[in-house]
Amino acid sequence: MYSFLYFVLMALSILSLNCNGIRDQSNRSGLVQWLRSLPLVVDVVCLQETHCVSQTECDLWFSSSGFSSCLSSGSNHFCGCIILYRPSLSFIGLWIDTVGRYLQCEFSFYGKSFRICCLYAPNRNPERDQFLDDVSDKVDPSVPTLLVGDFNTVFDRLKDRRGSNPLDGSCESSVRLAALFDSCCVIDVWRYLHPDSSCFTWTKSDGSIASRIDLCGVPYVWVPSVSACDIIPCPFSDHCGLLLSLSIADFVPPGPGLWKLNTSILSEEEYFNLIADAWHNWPSFVPRFPSLAKWWEEGKSLIKGLTIKYCCERSRVRSGNRDLLVRLVDHLKAKVDDGSSSCVGPYHSAMAELARFDLEVARGAQVRSRARWVEEGETSSAYFFRLEKKCGADRWISAIKLDDGTIVSSPTDLCAAFADFYTSLFSATPTDPVIRNSLLSNVSSSLSPGLAALCEGHLSSAECFTALQGMARRKAPGLDGLPMELYLKFWPILGTDLVNVLNSCFDAGCLSLSQRRGVIG
Repeated sequence: MYSFLYFVLMALSILSLNCNGIRDQSNRSGLVQWLRSLPLVVDVVCLQETHCVSQTECDLWFSSSGFSSCLSSGSNHFCGCIILYRPSLSFIGLWIDTVGRYLQCEFSFYGKSFRICCLYAPNRNPERDQFLDDVSDKVDPSVPTLLVGDFNTVFDRLKDRRGSNPLDGSCESSVRLAALFDSCCVIDVWRYLHPDSSCFTWTKSDGSIASRIDLCGVPYVWVPSVSACDIIPCPFSDHCGLLLSLSIADFVPPGPGLWKLNTSILSEEEYFNLIADAWHNWPSFVPRFPSLAKWWEEGKSLIKGLTIKYCCERSRVRSGNRDLLVRLVDHLKAKVDDGSSSCVGPYHSAMAELARFDLEVARGAQVRSRARWVEEGETSSAYFFRLEKKCGADRWISAIKLDDGTIVSSPTDLCAAFADFYTSLFSATPTDPVIRNSLLSNVSSSLSPGLAALCEGHLSSAECFTALQGMARRKAPGLDGLPMELYLKFWPILGTDLVNVLNSCFDAGCLSLSQRRGVIG
């Protein structure tokens, strides 16, 4: 009984509507009354094309409606987005544009934070394509965000338009729309719930043309909590409303992730000496372990622990140095402003050093964002930091679509889905002996006895080093987080021990635990 009541309390209803201008007081009053007459109490109302010009005007319009309001103002005749919300939601903050097409608000509902992005896209290209691209840059994929509004384009002309050529996508923005939803980690929830239905949110006055251009993008992790998403005719607009009912799902934040060595420290002499000194005495501990493999595993843990400690201390020192530098810049700036010409040179030097600190942080973001290209000399920008967040969101699996089309998001269901998939993937299945024999009979190349003999037996140091040099850089495929660059840097120190461990594992017929495990990216 308690869980049922909790679910009811956590239920949230959101309505999106292009209201086609509500400056007329009678239309506005009729719209509010229509909202009150809906079969359930609406908690959030996202309105597009309101023609509202100021927050003061917006507050006056809805002062007796029971809603609080946020506005991205338009003009008397164009645009204007409004989000109305009940007192049960706590307002945290908002982001707007300058023309009344974009309004994003953050709320807290029973202690759970989320965002709603109300959009009114241009009805022509190239403006619409550019708008959708710009919105993608403004939404943080690591925060659950609903995308609602009039997008003035569709995903599938065959299903979402009527009365126009379904094959003519020249004026459509379907690719950009799909990219936006993918970037924001949301799904077109109406289509998910009604995969084969044809229903439209806007119809031309003579009924000849209709489109489903009003959409609601729900975060993947919330999809299992959606109870309904319905298209509701509205007598005060030429658009239908889109009414979403859901319960705010428990947001399980991503864990700390897998540690990976920062290869930039390999060029630092202090770090090199730290690892070299620690490993110098490590071979003397071999007798304490039941096997070389166990000794090697513990040795890698030693390197990892020393590296983490070194990086933490390095970060603390650098942060302190930057704080001192900022204070020095402020001090020198005050001197320069007072007319002290002797401080101009030191001021510029301090500014250059501060820029060097920040550029190094920006380069780290570029690496972590996995950007395939970086323009020569490009400085820190919000693009790379947002791309870093996007990569983190992509690595975090918040929901999975099963074979039957349903989406699951709870940790238990996710683990069960992974277990089923990999159990099936790695289970032996019968093969067709005729096809197998036919395939093998067509293999014409084989090693000579001499070459085959070279592939057997122990590995040599030269063979291992050559293989190491051919590995992909900036990759740490194992759970230990140690990339190939570390082994290249410390090969004179670690190489012989690594080769001995590999040969010992060959004799034992089993690699060490970390060597048998990998990370699926």
